[in-house]
Amino acid sequence: MTTSTAKLATVPFPFHSFRNISCPEDAENSRKVFSGHAPVTSVLNLSTDENVRDYLLTAEGKQRRRETQVNKEIRQTLESHPELFSILNGGVVIVARSHEVDDQKKLLRLAGASIINGSQTQGVLQDFYGRFTLEELPSIHIKYELIVTDDEDLIAEVSIARNFQNDVASLSIAGRRGQLDELERSLKKRIPGTALQKSETQLSDDYVGTERLLQVITALIPASLWPKSGEADNPNKVYTYSMKAKCLKEFQQIYNKAKDPKDPEHKQARELYQFYLDIAPEAHQLYEKWKAHQGFSGTGIRSITRDQREIVEVPDGLIFPILPRCRVLRPRPKMGGGSNHPRCSGMKKSFEPQNRSTSGGIESVDHGQEQGVLFRPKPDYLHLSTSLRIGPCGRPVQSVRPTALNNKDSKDFQIPRQRAIVGGL
Repeated sequence: MTTSTAKLATVPFPFHSFRNISCPEDAENSRKVFSGHAPVTSVLNLSTDENVRDYLLTAEGKQRRRETQVNKEIRQTLESHPELFSILNGGVVIVARSHEVDDQKKLLRLAGASIINGSQTQGVLQDFYGRFTLEELPSIHIKYELIVTDDEDLIAEVSIARNFQNDVASLSIAGRRGQLDELERSLKKRIPGTALQKSETQLSDDYVGTERLLQVITALIPASLWPKSGEADNPNKVYTYSMKAKCLKEFQQIYNKAKDPKDPEHKQARELYQFYLDIAPEAHQLYEKWKAHQGFSGTGIRSITRDQREIVEVPDGLIFPILPRCRVLRPRPKMGGGSNHPRCSGMKKSFEPQNRSTSGGIESVDHGQEQGVLFRPKPDYLHLSTSLRIGPCGRPVQSVRPTALNNKDSKDFQIPRQRAIVGGL
């Protein structure tokens, strides 16, 4: 289906460069394709009628929507690195029913023009340029692709196709930016041969799952380092079990603050980031240990995978409520060497031998003469908001509904220390 261009509105489109990139198939089907760069002001007032969606922040509704991560990245580039915008941004795709070009004035006149891909970019640009007067407008350029055709069916199909894409996972972005490199080095130093997953396409068992590792580390963060000041006395770690994306996002935020000396939270973030690096190997080993802990033998919990009587895999729903109460050691120099970690100042230079055993098949823990700093204080009772009920022999015997990990006043199971399942390292 084609349309007449006689009554279509014509809009001016100043450009910096304009090049015909049509292929033979385009010529055979009476269409043309052009590309180039243009001042961003050229796209500010273009229609988006033919696009599959408008600017998300001003979509129809009662309230302005929250800024998406994509919109935030575009805005931050404009504010901090406008000279990089033309190469970091994917640009816009424009469709028009006809065009005229004035090479001398570097001006296009487009009939029936509409953006069919790039509405989010246009919306952020409109918000950004709305802060300036006409005299203050910064000079920034944008890539554009122009498709000239009067085939309405093709325009609709192109609009749909250009908006289909596979989102790049946050994990791959963090890996590409090097935010996981030091974490991987920490793992390799203590567990030679390990490799950390840095891309969504690294799916083999050869890699340690990054998001799962960050969930475990977050569950182990002591109250003294917990980043949310309002929860300093009673950290809420419930989300660590099911919200892997949130744990990754928080790690990226901590990384950025730790690497930016000008950030007001730099000192606290640097300390917490160091905890991530220091505890990563132990966190991985602790998780793997609980994942196949033979202490669950004989519990009758159906969600546990078994090979005859041997425990093969314990669900995370049983493991994560236990992790926040596990005793975690942060390695430090041998006798005579102090720790540089701020939280360790004034603590003993050696870790006294700790012998602990439980009956009923729960693995004994003997730290022996290991050097380390105990981050979590040792309470008289360990509170476990967990899926397990601990029997008189210290064995998990029954599945119950999990409760909030951060609620001290809830009727959690108070397990005398000598009966607790201890996640020793």
